Amino acid sequence: MKRNEGIQALRGVAIILIVLSHYNAVLGVFPWASSFGAIGVDIFVVISGFLSYALSQKFERVSVRKRIKITQSKIKKFSARTAILSESRIAATSWGCTS
Repeated sequence: MKRNEGIQALRGVAIILIVLSHYNAVLGVFPWASSFGAIGVDIFVVISGFLSYALSQKFERVSVRKRIKITQSKIKKFSARTAILSESRIAATSWGCTS
């Protein structure tokens, strides 16, 4: 999916709102910015919903054979990641790195 400049601009606005909210929480400089963090998070949720919908529509236009291939590749990647995480957890436990 190509980058949409409008979406990138909205992401930038959301980041600025969240940073202002955190800055206000720490220093109390901008009392009017206390609810900006929630607005920024809401913008991120709307953007992710839009992108999820757009990707699902793109996926529906793909042939069944291609969908199967994509799904198989995702399953392989997930299985590999899960195996690596499991092995690292086992190693960390055996070395006494976790409680």
